[in-house]
Amino acid sequence: MTNMAKCWAVIPAAGTGARMQSARPKQYLTLAGKTLLEYAIAPFVQTPAITAVMIALHPEDHYFADLAISASKIKTTRGGGTRAQSVFNALQALQELTTGGPHPDDFVLVHDAARPCLKQAQLMHLVDVGKHAEHGCILALPVQDTVKQVHAEHIQTTLDRTQLWRALTPQMFRFELLYQALQACLQQGVVITDEASAVEHMGLQPQVLAADSSNIKVTTMDDLHIAELYLQDMQKQGD
Repeated sequence: MTNMAKCWAVIPAAGTGARMQSARPKQYLTLAGKTLLEYAIAPFVQTPAITAVMIALHPEDHYFADLAISASKIKTTRGGGTRAQSVFNALQALQELTTGGPHPDDFVLVHDAARPCLKQAQLMHLVDVGKHAEHGCILALPVQDTVKQVHAEHIQTTLDRTQLWRALTPQMFRFELLYQALQACLQQGVVITDEASAVEHMGLQPQVLAADSSNIKVTTMDDLHIAELYLQDMQKQGD
């Protein structure tokens, strides 16, 4: 990273969280008086290396305005119908900032809105490693369980887990690289589930950085309870 390169953050938060079957989108479910989204935002606000945080919200979001968030770093924009579109919209919104927007060689970190247990130390470590990664760097965890490939509820084969990692967030890339990768996927109708897969679609190979197992994504009510335990432990440890 050059001395002039900056780091920006994007949080796609336009999802409805239908799998949670809750009355509100999962990013607005609360733990200890704060929403998952507030926990997700916090490490980026607290890290001086992050210049601004752009949050992509659902066009009919009625919850964000009620949050007790006042940091000047935080910006919002209109999200899209898919994760890729929301992240792309956020990148465009960062480019449109009236002063001090990102340069092509700046870095952008994308983080899940429902991933509340990211430790600031882990974020800072990713920034340190990611600035030297040619094609980007993501937090990930090696798969521990035996993995089966299944069709019609019958095992087809057992996969080699030594080569399998679970992709987490944040995921960090050069700004222009991610912008071009997402733009290409959107134009070509390529379905992606994370930012690394968009970069992979360009024939590139992002780096993985081993993450803390506590950095979980809340997708079920059981996950919510587990996240609460991790947050309690983080608070005790001062993370």
